[in-house]
Amino acid sequence: MDKIKRILIVSGDEKLKDVLSFCFDGWGYEVFLQNLYLSQNVIASVESIKKFSPDIIVLDIQHASKEQINICKILKENFTTAFIP
Repeated sequence: MDKIKRILIVSGDEKLKDVLSFCFDGWGYEVFLQNLYLSQNVIASVESIKKFSPDIIVLDIQHASKEQINICKILKENFTTAFIP
């Protein structure tokens, strides 16, 4: 049996999260949503991402703060999350 792929969607745009979640869920993916504006604590966000262990991360940074944009940099520098596209 194939492993269910896990997708993390991080965004402050509820409509975007709904559409992406609907699409990916319909294609058989396990979807985890995280509100970008609740991600002010970058370290907590990174720990949450590690715990979920997604196969891919969709990070919407259109209206993000500098700290929130740093989430991507931190993930790419961490050996357990650096491989996640």
